[in-house]
Amino acid sequence: MKPLDYGEDRDISYREMLYSVPSWVIAVGLLTIPYTVASTVHSSDGWMSIVIGGLGATAFCLINILLGYRFPGRSFLEYASALISRPAASLICMAMAVNFVLWVSYETRAMAEIATMYLFFRTPSEIIALVFILVVIYAVAGQREGIFRLHLMFMPIIITIALIVIAMSIRSIRVDQLLPFWTSSWKEILEGAKVSSFSFVGFEFLLFYIPLMKKPKKPVRLAVIGMGIPVTLYVIFFFATIGVLGLEVTSSVPFPSIELAKYNEIQVLGMIFERFESVFFVVWVMAIFGTAMIGFDVAVLGLQSVFPRVRKRHWLYMLAPFVYIGAFVPKGQNELNSLGVILSYAGVVTGCVIPSTLLVVAILRKKRKL
Repeated sequence: MKPLDYGEDRDISYREMLYSVPSWVIAVGLLTIPYTVASTVHSSDGWMSIVIGGLGATAFCLINILLGYRFPGRSFLEYASALISRPAASLICMAMAVNFVLWVSYETRAMAEIATMYLFFRTPSEIIALVFILVVIYAVAGQREGIFRLHLMFMPIIITIALIVIAMSIRSIRVDQLLPFWTSSWKEILEGAKVSSFSFVGFEFLLFYIPLMKKPKKPVRLAVIGMGIPVTLYVIFFFATIGVLGLEVTSSVPFPSIELAKYNEIQVLGMIFERFESVFFVVWVMAIFGTAMIGFDVAVLGLQSVFPRVRKRHWLYMLAPFVYIGAFVPKGQNELNSLGVILSYAGVVTGCVIPSTLLVVAILRKKRKL
């Protein structure tokens, strides 16, 4: 049988790029953001924190897109070298690659721990993580276009199942648990916005993928829709978990979204189906898989741009042990959460500070031929 020809790496369409943004963002945050925001804001006003954090993330996502669109067909290393010198650009590329490798490690460990807790009770998390990494390597080893085709296939399924969970929860929502509104101070809301914004970082992967697009267009729409999907989903899940589980439970359970799925049952043709959280969890693993594919692929892409003589598959084989070892450096859930916070702050630098600086430099030097 002849293998499917996905085309060249520079054949990524606008629609595929649009799907990749929520594919990156919707990951561990889908399970944890109700807990992190509720434990910070201590009221249902946390939805404002998520919206504010999402708006900030959308603004910086747009900055990354505008920077990439400013140099069509040129890789991030190429135009960054023209703006700030080759050594500095190479150092930034390698730093971003390391950051994405650590993100893959974090997502892998989180997935393995939650899988052991809720699904595979007798399977060691080390085995789950190893199998997951091997599958990610297999996906990334092929044509890059194949990764985007998987995003096109997975994202509608993820959103559909998530909305089914919400729809099943509507009848259990107690409005009195959402009241009263407007009881939190702006200091608490802004603190919650900072915490929620950590669930949206990492969009600097666009700097490496935009040069591969066929026809870069509509940057504002790409940022608004791409980030708007996860922001809207997170706000809906926040309201649902507070309304069904209550503020005290949501702020004390690490993964309220799974508890929300466990709370529901679905009735079809008179038969009652329980443990719907298993379906929700499988779909969530698909979301984690999409995030890990992007992170691993961008790490390889960044390193390849600095060291072009090393082949893609060789980078995959060299990075895989570091991803696995890095996943189990944290000794427990607290250390894993600390790693997530560190990576989030690093993401602010690589996704907000550096692209914003490069865009300002590019604007100031727009009359100079690069």
